[in-house]
Amino acid sequence: MFRWLRRQTKNASNVSSNLVPPRRRFADAVPYILPTDPDEVNRLDFQHFMIRHLFGGNIVTPLHTMPKAVLDVGCGTGRWAAEVATQFPSAMVTGVDIDASLLGSTMTIPPNFTFTQANILEGLPFADASFDFVHQRFLVLGIPTPRWPAVIQELGRVTRPGGWIELVEAVNPYGNGVALGRLMDWGAQMAKRRDLDASAMAHLDDLMRSGGLRHVTMRRFDVPIGKQYGRLGQWCATDLQTIVNAVREPVLKLNLASPEAFDATMAEFHRESEDPSIQQYWPFLYAYGQK
Repeated sequence: MFRWLRRQTKNASNVSSNLVPPRRRFADAVPYILPTDPDEVNRLDFQHFMIRHLFGGNIVTPLHTMPKAVLDVGCGTGRWAAEVATQFPSAMVTGVDIDASLLGSTMTIPPNFTFTQANILEGLPFADASFDFVHQRFLVLGIPTPRWPAVIQELGRVTRPGGWIELVEAVNPYGNGVALGRLMDWGAQMAKRRDLDASAMAHLDDLMRSGGLRHVTMRRFDVPIGKQYGRLGQWCATDLQTIVNAVREPVLKLNLASPEAFDATMAEFHRESEDPSIQQYWPFLYAYGQK
């Protein structure tokens, strides 16, 4: 993880419109904005370690009994699911994602972890009440805002009575940096065309209550961005820079920015993330509720 962090941090300051980034691979016919390729595998694993550090572990829900059947929706590389399978060796852990190519390329898959290829927007291929703990993380860039109530209903359908659902999401970063504001505006315009809106996650707890869940709890962490805020701030800056660079191609394709404007803004954002006078934050949140 830390070798990847140093490499990305070094490269972030060398943004130039004279250097054409390699083309990224994106999933077809789905709303998901980010790529699905080896570079995204590295970023997802890095982000997993960052979030685990922020939350102090892989599970924040106060489970009173050891789970027997765990579901991870949108499992990506499978890193979270594999660690939970190792943590609970007697539990059967199932990962679900629309893309199997990201799974397990950087780790060993535990014997009690299985994978099923599926799309939450099309329904989960499991019987009612199949799992006693359901986890879903960072699908705000893949689930259109009007579909969230149905998604939560589907998560509840496969959860056993008394079982728990835990959701981890992020809201758009904010602050007084000009470059960050411009990047977030481009991202919001791109997301709007797919009916995606990260600001809706600020009310994730209300969505869960409306979906019939009990004992809903939500906590938000506004993490400062930049190396001047220590290790976590540096990690957030690196992750955010990598995410934005990953969508350079679709931003240009939609004529939201020219190559020169995009690259100059990315270079300015890198400088902002090292300027103590600039205050910028990235809100992360978790919410859990019981069926």
